Amino acid sequence: MLYVEKKLFDSLVVEIDNCRKQIFDAKNMAKSDEISSKPKHADSDVVTNKNSIVRVVQSTPEFVGTDMKTYMLRKDDVLTLSDEMSKPLIKRDVVRQIK
Repeated sequence: MLYVEKKLFDSLVVEIDNCRKQIFDAKNMAKSDEISSKPKHADSDVVTNKNSIVRVVQSTPEFVGTDMKTYMLRKDDVLTLSDEMSKPLIKRDVVRQIK
């Protein structure tokens, strides 16, 4: 490795290390703040998924969903979809609702 390359490499390693320390320190501080401010069994900790869980019955070509993302469903995939997207797919027998 050339001297210039080694110098660049070393400075990148130091910078990455500093960024990692900042990220982990910020996460630890946020966690300690959450722990001290919340009771142990708070109802707000429970996250409910309002999306339908579905299994893909037949593969589909690419399509754009209601959220403007591109999807390509493959047979036997299991995923969560909003009701807005899952209902038309269920009607067309592309997916079956699991839960």
